[in-house]
Amino acid sequence: ESRTSYESGRRFPYRLDLAFHQCLLDAAASPRIADQVRLVQQQVILLRSRHEVDPGHTHASMDDHDRLIDAIDARDPDRAAAVMATHLDRVRDQMVTALAEDELESNGHGA
Repeated sequence: ESRTSYESGRRFPYRLDLAFHQCLLDAAASPRIADQVRLVQQQVILLRSRHEVDPGHTHASMDDHDRLIDAIDARDPDRAAAVMATHLDRVRDQMVTALAEDELESNGHGA
C-alpha cells in the first residue's frame, strides 16, 4: 500500500511506515525496545517534517521493507537483522545530513 500510494504521486504515507514498524515491535514483544524505538521515531518525524526526503531514500526504504518481510517469512533471523541494520543505517545517514543542513542554516550559511 505504501509503494502504490507513493508511486501514484502522493506524499510518502508515513502513517503506514509507522504501522509497519509497530508490527515489528509488537512481534518483538519487548516494551524496553519499543520505548527506545518510539523515542528515535519522534526525532525522525520531527526532522522529516522540516526537510524534503530524497525519492531514492524512499524507494530504498520500501525495498528494505520488502526484503525484511521476505526474511521474516523465510524465518531467517540473520537476513532480517542484516536488512534492518542496513535500513537503520540509511535512516541514520539521512538524519545526520538533515541535522547538518539545519546547523548550516542556523549559522547563516544555508541557501
